[in-house]
Amino acid sequence: MDIRINAVNFDILDNLTEHINGKVEKLFSQKADIIHADVALSLGSANDIENKNCQITLFVKGDDHLVKKNSKSFEQSVNECVDALQEILRREKAKQVNQRNDGNPVEVF
Repeated sequence: MDIRINAVNFDILDNLTEHINGKVEKLFSQKADIIHADVALSLGSANDIENKNCQITLFVKGDDHLVKKNSKSFEQSVNECVDALQEILRREKAKQVNQRNDGNPVEVF
């Protein structure tokens, strides 16, 4: 499990790093094919209320997933990104299960 965190133009606090690691680790438990995750945090314009930006790129064998979210806090942005990635992984898993079932019909006696 490899999580790379990059804060653009500011220093990241330890409690935010712990929050990010805790949330992103959940994604690794959902799918074994995840190679690593890149988390990029940045500040938007000062005029915007929701100026805390988070971008998570999940590198998976065969596919990469990118999600960007903005909110009032970095914690909330991270939570929204992880929720979106969990939904993507759920849909991907359901699609694979459906393909297996369609390709190999089950006989019922």
